[in-house]
Amino acid sequence: SRIQAQLLVAADGSNSFVRNALQFPTEGFDYGQSALTFTVQLASPHHGRAFQRFLPSGPLALLPSFSPNHAVVVWSTSPEQAGSWKNQSDKNPKENLTKQLNELLQQGPAPPKVEAIVSPRFVFPLSCRQVTSYVQPRVALVGDAAHSVHPMAGQGLNLGLQDVANLADTIGQANSAGMDIATFLEDYNRSRLSQVSATLAGIHGLQQLFGAQQVWAKHAKSVGMNMIQNVPPLRQRLVQAACQGVLKD
Repeated sequence: SRIQAQLLVAADGSNSFVRNALQFPTEGFDYGQSALTFTVQLASPHHGRAFQRFLPSGPLALLPSFSPNHAVVVWSTSPEQAGSWKNQSDKNPKENLTKQLNELLQQGPAPPKVEAIVSPRFVFPLSCRQVTSYVQPRVALVGDAAHSVHPMAGQGLNLGLQDVANLADTIGQANSAGMDIATFLEDYNRSRLSQVSATLAGIHGLQQLFGAQQVWAKHAKSVGMNMIQNVPPLRQRLVQAACQGVLKD
């Protein structure tokens, strides 16, 4: 069967069939790392808090889920280590993970203890990529179909939500003007290329800084994190920047 529409929105993920079929050009690079992710059961509620530790192999994050006693682990590490953990029995990863998570915070409360790994473990390669144009005639890309980012800053979902919000605004403007949606798509393209490019550059800079093991880099990380922790206006501004286009004033 054939379906006709004024606009095709491709939100089909990082291996987008639509993007590949229409040969959207992309730019970017691979990090040479893989992300290992799985769901864990916690000994106590997470209360909506996320925890992250910057290991020599890469950042390890414990992210809250909708269930108060479950969380999602995302560990950016070498492909070899990610593959090793993926193929191990549950016992050893649980013990290693619990030990590392309990060392997450040098000051303040430790994260909830991990009791069990309760999902399959998945591994996917990490990259920083973006299409050179978000649109073609009557086609628009959103989310991972348009860009991929390092997970350390947790901005992948936010960028996708911002894509959707921006595209919805663009469609609304076309409808309000009584004009064809296609005539407004370039506005969406210019806006997202500019905003996402800046975010990708910022995330890559953070990845390089937190991945560096030199003394000066460790000192810079320590000073920066202490400033964020102890200067509420700065912390609030960073949250607002991360949620730009997602949370409305």
